[in-house]
Amino acid sequence: MMALYVNRLRARPRPRLHRRSPARAGMTLLEVLVAVLIATSGIALLVPAFVRQLQVSNEPDRLTKVEAVVSSDLDWIRDYARWWKMQQGPYNLSSSITKTADDFEYSPELVYAPPASACESGTLATPFLEDASTVVTTPPRPFSVPAGGGSADLSTVDSELKVQRTISPMGSRVHLRYSLSGVRSDSLRFSRQASVLIEAAAWCEKTLP
Repeated sequence: MMALYVNRLRARPRPRLHRRSPARAGMTLLEVLVAVLIATSGIALLVPAFVRQLQVSNEPDRLTKVEAVVSSDLDWIRDYARWWKMQQGPYNLSSSITKTADDFEYSPELVYAPPASACESGTLATPFLEDASTVVTTPPRPFSVPAGGGSADLSTVDSELKVQRTISPMGSRVHLRYSLSGVRSDSLRFSRQASVLIEAAAWCEKTLP
């Protein structure tokens, strides 16, 4: 009886181990490759959006730098429009800065000596720009001034943005326009204009014959 039981145990079929066929293994590898491709495509779509968001977040800082460039340039031109041809006044200046024939005198009273020919023709802005192009001190001129007017790049705010200034003589005034150039200029939409009066113009009537 015992031998019969042992024979039956031996005759019982063993359970088969299910092995994954080579074709099944190939499909799994293919699925992994497809998943990697989908993930890579998703990342490729997200990167440009992230870069654009980063550029937008940097725009306030860029605009601050642009405003600083424009302010430093415009402040200097306004100051020199006050000093030019001033022969006497409450400033520590010299005739080489004011471009007057006589030595500058320190006094609480303002005295200007504008050129008579420019006063008669009403074109003070032209000789003003000629003199401003040669003066670089008191305080130091931040950017060059073209003698005859025109456009110039003032400063590179960063690799994608530049500040451009156009200066034009207009009678006894100087007209300035500031704009931006570069790949980020359209997004900021920055534009400034200013008209600076040359203060020596108010003394022209005192110098006319």
